[in-house]
Amino acid sequence: MNLKTKLISWIILSVSVVFVSIFAFVFLNVENYFRDLSVKYSESVSAQYANQVEMYLESSMDAAGFLSESFSGFLKENDMDRDTAEALARGILENNPNFYGIGIYLEDKNLNIFLNRTNSSINVEEFNSVQDWCEQCEDANKEILTEPFTKNVGGNELTFVSTISPIKVNGRFAGAVKVDLNLEPLKEINNQVRIFDTGFGRLMSNQGIVVFHPDESRVGDLFGDAVGPNGEEILRKVQDGEFFSEMAYSISLEEYTFKSYHPIFVGESDTPWSYGTVIREEEMLGNMKELQNIILILAILGFIFMSIILYLITSNLVKNITKVKDHLENNVAKGDLTVEFDDKFKERKDEFGKLARTVELIQKNLSLIINDVKGISQTTNEDSEVLSEMSEESSKMSGELLEYTSSIKEKAYNARLAMEEINKSVGEVANSALSIADYTQNLFEKANDVKNSTDNGNKSVSEIVSTTKNAKAQSKETIKIVTEVKEKSDKIGQIVEEIDAIAEQTNLLALNAAIEAARAGEAGKGFAVVAEEIRKLAEESSSTTTNIESILKEIKQGIEKINNSTNESYDTVEKIANKSEIISKEFTEIYNQVDEINSMINNLTATSQEQSAAAQEISATVDNVSEEIKTISDDIEQINNLTNDQTEQSKILKETAEKLKNISAKLNEEVNRIKTNG
Repeated sequence: MNLKTKLISWIILSVSVVFVSIFAFVFLNVENYFRDLSVKYSESVSAQYANQVEMYLESSMDAAGFLSESFSGFLKENDMDRDTAEALARGILENNPNFYGIGIYLEDKNLNIFLNRTNSSINVEEFNSVQDWCEQCEDANKEILTEPFTKNVGGNELTFVSTISPIKVNGRFAGAVKVDLNLEPLKEINNQVRIFDTGFGRLMSNQGIVVFHPDESRVGDLFGDAVGPNGEEILRKVQDGEFFSEMAYSISLEEYTFKSYHPIFVGESDTPWSYGTVIREEEMLGNMKELQNIILILAILGFIFMSIILYLITSNLVKNITKVKDHLENNVAKGDLTVEFDDKFKERKDEFGKLARTVELIQKNLSLIINDVKGISQTTNEDSEVLSEMSEESSKMSGELLEYTSSIKEKAYNARLAMEEINKSVGEVANSALSIADYTQNLFEKANDVKNSTDNGNKSVSEIVSTTKNAKAQSKETIKIVTEVKEKSDKIGQIVEEIDAIAEQTNLLALNAAIEAARAGEAGKGFAVVAEEIRKLAEESSSTTTNIESILKEIKQGIEKINNSTNESYDTVEKIANKSEIISKEFTEIYNQVDEINSMINNLTATSQEQSAAAQEISATVDNVSEEIKTISDDIEQINNLTNDQTEQSKILKETAEKLKNISAKLNEEVNRIKTNG
């Protein structure tokens, strides 16, 4: 999957998630809003009709209370009789057509009558025994709202309710007044309730009996919610006069509905009724679904429009990213630093133009550095070849010096033997003066041999001195060249550090580009890919500089070994030169002494005394010469050892030079892989 497809896929997925989240949020909030609105509407309707029912029932309780207060006053004044009671009750019945009847019970006056309306007249009934409602009121000792009841009036079954108020005289129960209220007008009010299309209201007594319901078959029965799973709890709330709402299944509608219960309190009665509203859930949320459909259509259209815009933006972004990627991949990554972006792309004012100009700047800096490394590498290669030749020449000179010192050692040994013979002969001269003459000729010949050997040794030592001087000069030149190579290696190290610094800057640039891409969000992921490519280039540059630093470290170590070996060789050659000069002086002295011996031998024909003294002097001198020859022999041995060491150092120097040459060739091969300007 290419970058464009990935970007478009991620962007569309992100937009989809955003739109789905927004749609779900709006969808749920719209549903909650409509639910809350419907709940408030249902509760307001239930409260409205509950207030109307309460006012209607309160009118009956007010009438009962008025009569009880009036009768209580008359009883206190002892001005109460049947006629007064009937007159007051009759007046109330005449003025309130919804009152069916009024019952009066006065315990002290033995008055127990009931006035009821029959057609257009008012009849009075008298009871001999106390009615149930009287006992009920006496027990409660406060106003009572009874359960509804039905009565056939004029051939019609009508629903009534009684409001009862106690008559108290000085806090004592003295009787009660009952007003029977016709509830049929409430039926008309209830039938007017319309909530949406099919929602309805219902009136329930304190015991949960349905007083009025659009479905008349439900009237007189316990309301449906009271027989459901939570029936006891709901019935308790109705009896306690609580205001509450719930989502429950409606038996009459056979579907889920929202139900609201509003209490109805009448007077001081503790048996409140309740008015409830019922709304179908489907109807309650009908408008909401239409609005949700509109929102869904708008969301889909918005998603399509946004996807098209993002597709166009992403296509242009990917096109520019691909252009930069192809340049890095096809040119820079393959080592060609000469290819540039086209002028139109570089002159852009956006981040892609800046990126193109930055990449070209990096290419130019790398080209300059690579060219410098190429030159230094070539110089190092040439210097290593010179150093190798010098090491071979030094090794050759060490071999020659070894041969010369071996020859000198052998001659010194012969001279020592000769000195021993001379010493032996001089001893014989000292012991016998007569034998001097016989041995004089032999001694003279041997002295000449010693003289010749000494002269040859002196010449050999002179050659050694000359050779060591040349070796010393060559060692100085080697030290100078090694120092120059070391300085150039240090310069290469500085250049490598500059490369590494530029690589670090490039890496920081890539990091900044990645940060900018992260700030751009999903639209900047392609830009992050370019930043990653630049970062990889920086890491490769850093890796290359690390390899170059490793190679330079090996070069420096090799140069250090060469420098140490050259210094040791120089010191050794200098010692050889000093010792050779000493040997030369000693040979000169030997030569002079041997010449003196010859003179003394020529004078042996003098007196015996002179010959004996001369013999003693010669013996002493020969002993000294023998010791000097021994010293020279030891020095020559030391020169041999030093020469062997110099030969080994020359070999190490040659090997180091070859290694330096190989490293330089490898470095040159690495930098030649990169194509640069100039």
